[in-house]
Amino acid sequence: MRNGFFYKIQAKISLTSKENLLSFLGIVMKDISKERAPLLSIVLILGILGSFSAQAAEDKLAIKRIAIKSRFKSGLGAGARVGYGFWQGLSVEGDFQYDRLFREGGIADDEGDKNLYSLAAGLRYTVSLLRDDISTYLYFTPGFTFDYTKGARNNFELSYAVGTGMDFNLTERLSIGPLAQFRHIFEDTDIYLMSVGAVFTYIFD
Repeated sequence: MRNGFFYKIQAKISLTSKENLLSFLGIVMKDISKERAPLLSIVLILGILGSFSAQAAEDKLAIKRIAIKSRFKSGLGAGARVGYGFWQGLSVEGDFQYDRLFREGGIADDEGDKNLYSLAAGLRYTVSLLRDDISTYLYFTPGFTFDYTKGARNNFELSYAVGTGMDFNLTERLSIGPLAQFRHIFEDTDIYLMSVGAVFTYIFD
């Protein structure tokens, strides 16, 4: 817990007059509403590096793994995240992200780009720095990913994402910052995505 929490408890005990009590409660409720404010975070991924592998010793699967890795290497993506803070620094979040990996080679002429639609929910923990002007965070969001590739078998699989980033406050409500994320998609040949990008966050009262 933050030191401010203990300071508030001590101040509350020392208040005696009705005016001071109402004034103090107003400050506390304002702080709590800010900490628990729902937020909408628009995530813009600037670049994605895709790495593909699978844990198996079969020669056919190893050949398939190499073929996939040579076909899809990079791409772009975008997403949106909605969250609600319920404790100091901790929030629950729902996340949707779309990633498109560009086809760069391969044998099948009718095969298109790989489209990944991910829907997840999880937790984020945020730590404020420099008087709340800058904050850093970690998050973990398990969920599902739909893999659509024209000319290939489409899959709906389990996935999870782990990421970290920083927020630089432009105003009391709007912030911007960098993001780094790792996503693992469980398929016949598991997909590992490393993403870097920028995040715009707007906080609602």
